[in-house]
Amino acid sequence: MSYNLKSLNLPKLKGTALKVMASLLGKKPTRALLAPSLLKNGGISDFREWGISAQPLHRPIDLYGLNGQAPKGDGTERLKAFIKSREGQPKGQVRRLHAAFLAGEMTPKDVIFQIFEAIDKDTKGRHRINAVIAMNKEEVLSMAEAAAIRYMNQQPLSVLDGIPIFIKDEMHVAGYETTVGTRFLSNGVEAEDATLVKRLRDLGAIIMGKTNLHEIGINPTGYNDRFGPVSNPYMPTHDPGGSSSGSAAAVAAGWCPIAIGADGGGSIRIPAAFCGVAGLKATYGRISEHGVFPLCHSVGHVGPIASTVEDCVIGYLAIAGVDAHDEVSQRQGPMKPVKTMKDMSNVKIGVFEPWANHADEDMRHAYANALRFCEEQGATIIDIDIPGLNEMRVGHAVTILSEMTAAMQNHQSNFGQHGASVRASLAIGQSLTGRDYVRAQMLRREAAAVFDKVFAEVDVILTPATGIVAPEVRHS
Repeated sequence: MSYNLKSLNLPKLKGTALKVMASLLGKKPTRALLAPSLLKNGGISDFREWGISAQPLHRPIDLYGLNGQAPKGDGTERLKAFIKSREGQPKGQVRRLHAAFLAGEMTPKDVIFQIFEAIDKDTKGRHRINAVIAMNKEEVLSMAEAAAIRYMNQQPLSVLDGIPIFIKDEMHVAGYETTVGTRFLSNGVEAEDATLVKRLRDLGAIIMGKTNLHEIGINPTGYNDRFGPVSNPYMPTHDPGGSSSGSAAAVAAGWCPIAIGADGGGSIRIPAAFCGVAGLKATYGRISEHGVFPLCHSVGHVGPIASTVEDCVIGYLAIAGVDAHDEVSQRQGPMKPVKTMKDMSNVKIGVFEPWANHADEDMRHAYANALRFCEEQGATIIDIDIPGLNEMRVGHAVTILSEMTAAMQNHQSNFGQHGASVRASLAIGQSLTGRDYVRAQMLRREAAAVFDKVFAEVDVILTPATGIVAPEVRHS
């Protein structure tokens, strides 16, 4: 085995100490003094000395090229096929609500009023979940009334008709501002939906409004300096994860069965894990980024967070597919039908035990239970080796920090309006060089080759979603 992933030794600051550090890093003279130590502890100094010889790989899609086989359309037929394959299987929340609407047991308006009541109660509570930052109740009710009429006439647009869905405030929703969690990035009320939002509307989904997030999605916590922190619905003194904190918390709180998040380095997966729900970072380019604020172009993904795996698949099928406005989406291979497996007898699962064992005890216990379940379902467990995980982690950090720093370059006059943790992260990004970025893309090609070899042996890799359980809240 060649496990070399190391725990980071970076300072853990909050409150006044964090503000002082951010202020010092924001000034060129003091940043020049402090940055070398931070880069060394973050592995960047060693990274600059590694021997890397591969050609740069600037986007994952560039491995495969344009094949012209990507599916057309809005995913409606794929969604219908999946729902048909689920007949006789336990229902997720979406199918349960859909069946209740069809049977006249409740209406979309009934559900919306319950959500309004829950969110209003949350705003008055001592420990707020604080997942939602913008909601137009009149517009939401109008959509619910239209859906109720369609169900009364037994003519729903899809299984998502009348289903409430929240959107991370990183994506355009007509009638709402897109702030990306900041005080200054909004260009006013948006006139058009992002492609994925339009696809949900076309299927009858009720777009509930915008969810909170870590500012510009740069850190994996639920803290936001402008809108306030998001709390974990299961334990309000603990973090919900980030950056799609509001989307995961809204689902976990029962305010919607599906919400949309975005992920450049764990921002869907971490909050989904901390909040006990399902999340999917879809294949790069599979879901259109048109109408999504451009933060990290080569590692940015959007995807669903949902109450169950079935609901996550429904959300994915609804928003995936080619978009004329997104060139990357046009370079995808054909989508295979998603079907329910009777068992896992044909599935080969790769496990890298040193990686799993690096997690804390509670995570290792949950991981062992998941692995045992897969074995009971007939899966074949295969030990694998993933060399260079530490190098991959550092290469990713260089990539995403460089791209997010570049994305904020045109907003330097607003730098002081960022929260302290964001200013500190961006200041570190400013200490990276063009050579660092190119070397990270060279490393990316080497990493792709490693995983190509692994996936020649297995169908999936099973690993803990995070190294720790949801930690106590650190307001930073």
